[in-house]
Amino acid sequence: MNLLVDIIRTKGIQNIDVSMLDEENKKMMLTEAGTILIRRGDCMKGVLALNLARNTEKLVEVGNDFFEQRHFDLAVLAFEHTGKTEMLNRLGALCIEEELYEYALKAFHAAGNSEMVDFVKKNFLD
Repeated sequence: MNLLVDIIRTKGIQNIDVSMLDEENKKMMLTEAGTILIRRGDCMKGVLALNLARNTEKLVEVGNDFFEQRHFDLAVLAFEHTGKTEMLNRLGALCIEEELYEYALKAFHAAGNSEMVDFVKKNFLD
């Protein structure tokens, strides 16, 4: 597993070819790699690996951790593809309070909240 983690760290997740793996093995390997990367502090690549694994449960878990630690950029990235609209809207509102408008925009967009997307664009972004 460390070999996959090292490859992801050096080449980037977008350059990993897992097409030869069945869905179960791909999910297992990428979830483990993502978890290791996050533990090692390479959170962005770890979340991307979890997204590639399509492991919604793990993404929600790490998204909640990032949210509690106030790492809103990583929380948005983790929740982005989970379909958890309530959490994404809550996160977007908190990002507005923290003046993190780009992250708020991403959160509301991922939640499908076009009203708040327009609000953020018109009031906070050029």
